[in-house]
Amino acid sequence: MTNEARGNSGKCGDTRRAREHLGRQAETRAAIVLRLTGYRILDRRVRTPAGAIDIVVRRDAVVAFVEVKARQTRARPRNPFPGPSAAASFGPRPIMLRPTRAWSC
Repeated sequence: MTNEARGNSGKCGDTRRAREHLGRQAETRAAIVLRLTGYRILDRRVRTPAGAIDIVVRRDAVVAFVEVKARQTRARPRNPFPGPSAAASFGPRPIMLRPTRAWSC
């Protein structure tokens, strides 16, 4: 049954596609910045049974797993330009490490 048949306008699907598009754009921008700062892109949009990795990069002997966060929100008067730490959460570190172990095998 289609969304129209259910009486839905399809807005949920549109919102999901918009979020996915925003995420892909942010990952592309992040990859460009990483390349310009001397990193070599090893892999992008990796899906493993353990989870997902946005970008895998290498510079010299260091391999880094990059999680890209994108926001599309209005600026707040107190902090109109929040830094990257505003999107970071330090709780799920073990969860974020699982896909990195799967990638390196």
